[in-house]
Amino acid sequence: MKYSILYHPDIRSDIKSIPKQTIAKIISVIEEKLADNPIMWGKPLKYSLKGLLKVRFGDYRIVYKIFEEEKKVLILIIRHRKDIYKKLSSRN
Repeated sequence: MKYSILYHPDIRSDIKSIPKQTIAKIISVIEEKLADNPIMWGKPLKYSLKGLLKVRFGDYRIVYKIFEEEKKVLILIIRHRKDIYKKLSSRN
């Protein structure tokens, strides 16, 4: 059974700084791989970010949370690796 993909409202501001070709590929990864099996594709985060997972896409990171009972994946942030964790703390 596929997972529903939900996006944090601030994702729109995240993607403004990412090239359109890259965004198209990232969305494809989210819609195909994470919707199918989000646990397999993600790497669990640690410490204060425990319970979240990340997927690497070149220099970008996709951080998300899985709601297993509802079969939903919430995409929290899509950002360049250099500043994603600073920005993530306000969305978690």
